[in-house]
Amino acid sequence: MQTTMSKLLLGTSLVVGTGLAYTALRPTPAAGSKMFSSFRLPTSLELESVEQVSHNVKKFRFKLPEGVSAGFPMTSALLAITFPSQSWIPVIRPYTPISSPSTPGYLEFMIKRYPSGKSSEHLHSLRPGSNVLFAGPISGPKYDPKFGHVTLIAGGTGLTPCYQLMRHILKDNPLETNTNANTNNKNSTSLSSSSSSSATQIPTKITLVIGANTIGDILLKSEFDEWEKKYPDRLEIHYCISKPEGGPERPRGGLDKAFLEKTVFEPKSESSAVYLCGPPGMEESLAGKRRKGGVLEDLGFKKDRIFVF
Repeated sequence: MQTTMSKLLLGTSLVVGTGLAYTALRPTPAAGSKMFSSFRLPTSLELESVEQVSHNVKKFRFKLPEGVSAGFPMTSALLAITFPSQSWIPVIRPYTPISSPSTPGYLEFMIKRYPSGKSSEHLHSLRPGSNVLFAGPISGPKYDPKFGHVTLIAGGTGLTPCYQLMRHILKDNPLETNTNANTNNKNSTSLSSSSSSSATQIPTKITLVIGANTIGDILLKSEFDEWEKKYPDRLEIHYCISKPEGGPERPRGGLDKAFLEKTVFEPKSESSAVYLCGPPGMEESLAGKRRKGGVLEDLGFKKDRIFVF
């Protein structure tokens, strides 16, 4: 056991040490470049500001070099490498950025503090001016812009990957749409002089289903409310609250077949897909495990259209 621990400590130290040396020797990225467009060894970023969102959630903004954007691919996370005082070795945890990958100058995360979470406890103790190592990105499930309807199911902190994808669909790429050829309108050929094809642009629609213990536990709720008002024809949100105020308590894991039958988009179309992120038990129940299908397959979603972050 002692030999194994020594090897682990040595291996981790070599990886982190190599990253620190790489960070020290590497020139500052040029303006206009994308820092995390491809895998990058540990890079030190300065914490610019911290905002207390709730009793156990904070928003962190880290500085990027002037004119440099994060540039991470869609549905990806970055690895935070922290050095908590109570840990013998560096702690590495993935966190999903909530800021746009194309925005220059900063990178934002929303992180929940867990009582036994070494990384989250350490990050919540930091003040502006502190530095944190980030590496990555770590790619998530593929997103196909040809999907005409995307259902997102999130539980707990699984909301941040869903938020990242929603931002991409609704805001970062508003013209990125599901394109279907229009073969019925014969007169469309008369417009060919101003268009290379007679395709009709159909904006991707989103159904978001959120599971939480209380309304107060829902991360980014004000942002979701704003988007629902701004995109009423494209975004529909449903909440499954285990402990609603003044109402009966639903059992934990209330995102069950009965609830989803009433809320998720009918999966009959070939262009529909579902993405989910949450506690392991929720993901296994909905997406299935190995050869055993889950609730989403029972509802009609094809296995190759079910994606887990």
